[in-house]
Amino acid sequence: MNAIVLAIAGRELGARGESLLAADAHNAALALDADAARAALAAVDNPLSVEPAAPAPVGPWWKRQTRLGWVRIAVGATILALVVGIAVQPYIARAMPHPIVVPAQPPGGSIVQTADFAIALLPKWQSIAMDSTTFDQNMTRPRGSATRPRGPGLGEGARLAAVYSGPEAARYDFIPAVTLQMLEYRGSRGFAGLADETATALASDSAVVKPVDRRRISLPGGTAELFHYSISASGMTLDVTRFVLFDPDREYGYQLRFETSPAQARTLAAQIAEIAKSFRIPSSSR
Repeated sequence: MNAIVLAIAGRELGARGESLLAADAHNAALALDADAARAALAAVDNPLSVEPAAPAPVGPWWKRQTRLGWVRIAVGATILALVVGIAVQPYIARAMPHPIVVPAQPPGGSIVQTADFAIALLPKWQSIAMDSTTFDQNMTRPRGSATRPRGPGLGEGARLAAVYSGPEAARYDFIPAVTLQMLEYRGSRGFAGLADETATALASDSAVVKPVDRRRISLPGGTAELFHYSISASGMTLDVTRFVLFDPDREYGYQLRFETSPAQARTLAAQIAEIAKSFRIPSSSR
């Protein structure tokens, strides 16, 4: 009975576009009773080709009612368990991820790790407080009688902020920074939808200097969209390199954003690439 219910549920999930769940249900049905699962699917695909079952022996009416009641209870409980399992799967995946494969610690650098990510910071890159108020305070530093321009604010969903703290940073008009933001994203197009939304937001942002360079790349943490562009703010131009990643099992989007001055971008390009390649996220319990 479980094999039949799972086989039919897999077919319905596939028709709704839930390909991963459909495959899980189909494989589970075959593991329980491959013959029963295939017969159920054949009956759904071509009901007229299925031979009618031989009539069961007729017993006393009270026994027939009892058997029918237990069958209904069993079928209902199986379907309910399947529906509940499908509904809560994303929450279980978010609550019970596998451990993160932590990147190698660079000599003289550091590892920043939480339940949601791990990243390796190179020497001269310093992690600072992960709340927006402290981040802005750290990025606003006096320079003689003037005030150093503020760096990027850290918005909702932020999990990491780090700044470049090498000795030459004292001469910089802008402190190079990296920020990581996380957001729950349940759009129907997953990673592609999240990347397209980012592109649309950049296209409509008046501070962004067009055009925006967009490319699909591969990182150890998964497939990513790379956006490279400039922004004009407070009388200065900043170079921005943004990586957009997506965890389809936990439905989390990640945006790793580097901001420097144009001259610093050329100097720190290799470091930016190395930090981005160290980024890791957990896989789900599925």
